[in-house]
Amino acid sequence: MANAMPPLRIIAQPKKSYRERYGCEINRQQSRAQRFIRAADNDYKFEYPTIEIPQEWKDTLRQDFYIRLTLSTIPTESEPIRYIHPYPINTEDTTVIRDISTNSLYFRVSENEFRLGRKTFQFTLEKLTQYMLRELSSLKPLIFEGENNQCTRHATDLRSAVKRYRLEQSQLLFSIATFKSSTEPPIIYRVSNVFSNEMIGRIGVTTDDSVGFRCSPLRGDWQGHDEILMVIPKIDKRKPFTVHFYYPCIEQSDTVGHEFVDAKTISFFTPPCRVPVTRDNPTILVRIVVCQNETEIVRVDFTYQALNECVNCSLNVMPGSMVSPASNKRSIADSEEDNEFEFPNDTVNRAENNEDTKHSTIKKC
Repeated sequence: MANAMPPLRIIAQPKKSYRERYGCEINRQQSRAQRFIRAADNDYKFEYPTIEIPQEWKDTLRQDFYIRLTLSTIPTESEPIRYIHPYPINTEDTTVIRDISTNSLYFRVSENEFRLGRKTFQFTLEKLTQYMLRELSSLKPLIFEGENNQCTRHATDLRSAVKRYRLEQSQLLFSIATFKSSTEPPIIYRVSNVFSNEMIGRIGVTTDDSVGFRCSPLRGDWQGHDEILMVIPKIDKRKPFTVHFYYPCIEQSDTVGHEFVDAKTISFFTPPCRVPVTRDNPTILVRIVVCQNETEIVRVDFTYQALNECVNCSLNVMPGSMVSPASNKRSIADSEEDNEFEFPNDTVNRAENNEDTKHSTIKKC
């Protein structure tokens, strides 16, 4: 069957250029045009990348199969091996199976899609911050069935790997997959593989002072270590500044380190909350203050809360942020939905989505 079967066909390629976004910037309240990878101009007028399923596959597999979507690096003369791209892809579709270890999404082909022989994909692509790149230790080669395992590429500083492996460039890999059971790994039909055109992420540099102030997320775990991205139009990158977490009730503050993402955007991590979070006082409201030239240029409220509360009430960011390998604590960005699983012992776990939400009462420090 493998020799006779045709590959999938892409009838709506992804746009060649897309705006790179960090996890904190991917917000489900934004328009879809800002969140999902869009399709290039195509004869079918599809808004999102779309593939066509050849009739031969429909006749052979009937209806019970998936399309696997994987993000891949692009081979170069200096790095001829194709790697699994480290920038996570994600989707709001709760029926999708996600394999973090291979950065893949498994989309089930619905009855209507099977009848039409086409499937469209709505997904996000998240750029990793410098901290996340530092936490990664290696890039995994994209291994196809029948190939020998190739050595995983280790790197002491994956920030330099952004240039070495050209991580601003990527390709989508579409493959047909089937599952015999929920306890067995998927069967990937390599002959169905098709790579998209190359995609290039463009940096969304914020340099215009007219652009409004933005900060995300505005909630975090009381134990700290949640990453915050802040766009500050008034900031001057050439001059020193400080970032403080101020506690009004105890009149104390913590100064935190920071780094620039672009000319007007900074990244920093929350410190552990100085005030205990209790059942009677489940949330603590503090102030993040940014000062430059001894002048306060930004002040914004930030809410500390217990980690178990985050799972139910943190609604301001999309899921999908990478979790630091050095920590078992999930980030706030990951706590909104439980739909990310790795393949333990080469098995596949289906996504389980928690739609229940409840809001806690915010109490000032």
